[in-house]
Parts: sequence; structure tokens; C-alpha cells
Amino acid sequence: MKNESTKYGLRNKKTHKLVQCDVKSNEGAPDAGSTEYSLSDLGDDGDWLVDSAEHAEWVRLNPTEWYNAGHDTPSHNLSADDYEVVRVEIVQEITKVDPKLPTELELAEIRYKEKEPGHLDYLKKNYFDTGVKVGFSWYDDSSVLREIKEREILEELSALQEGSRCQT
Repeated sequence: MKNESTKYGLRNKKTHKLVQCDVKSNEGAPDAGSTEYSLSDLGDDGDWLVDSAEHAEWVRLNPTEWYNAGHDTPSHNLSADDYEVVRVEIVQEITKVDPKLPTELELAEIRYKEKEPGHLDYLKKNYFDTGVKVGFSWYDDSSVLREIKEREILEELSALQEGSRCQT
């Protein structure tokens, strides 16, 4: 499935990078409850994009005071001459993927079999053998997935090196 859309934004003429939007909450401040929207070259919250070129041009020329700013009319300290309005064609190609996650037992074996076999035995006895879910975190899963990928890369390199030795 493919989704396509056209948006407009501001681009820095020197760096050719799109202007970013910063969204900051001021919870705890005397005027708490409002959110500040500002534009900069180094924003954290993604590209600032709107639905029309005229809208982007208006914002380029008219920074809004921070207390009245919103996504549609953000504050900024940009020099209008340093920026230009650009059209951004967004194409999303959406394809189903089938990620392969290790089971909790596989994860535990990879993580603890060599380094902490006693802990693996504990997990097997108190969790896996009883059907209770361990509840590993994403950090646990991602570090094991990284380790699996590193092993696969090393195996591929080793096979390539072995193949090159056989040819000489």
C-alpha cells in the first residue's frame, strides 16, 4: 500500500535542511497549562510541515509570540531572508513485515547460558517450568537481538574469509 501527500515547509538556504518544530510544555510555571511551539534548525520534534505554501510563507514572515504560538503559527527567531518555502512530497510505502523475536526461554538461554548458568536454572525452575511469564524488558530483547545479529555478521564474515582462502 502506498500513501502520498504534499506538504510545505521552510528550508534553510545554506544547509538545505528543513526547519524543525520544538514542542515544550511549561508544566509547573506560573502560566502552566500552555505548550510552546517554536521553529529552529535544531528542533527535536520533527519537520515543521503545513498544508499550503501560503501558510508556510506567512509563518516565515510572521513569527508569533511564544504565548500565542501553536503548531500552525509557531514562534521563531528565524531571519526570513535565510529561509525559503519548499514543497515536500511524502511517500509512505507500507509493507507488512514479520519480525522474529526470540521466545523468553531463547532470550534467557542466549543471555545467561554461558555467563550466568545458575540464573538460567533459577528462571527455568521458577518461571518457564511453571508457565509464568518472566516479563523481560525491551532493553533485554533489543540487547539479545543485537547480539544475535552480531553473531550472524561474524559467521558471514568467517564464511567469506574461508571462501577466499579456498580460492587461493
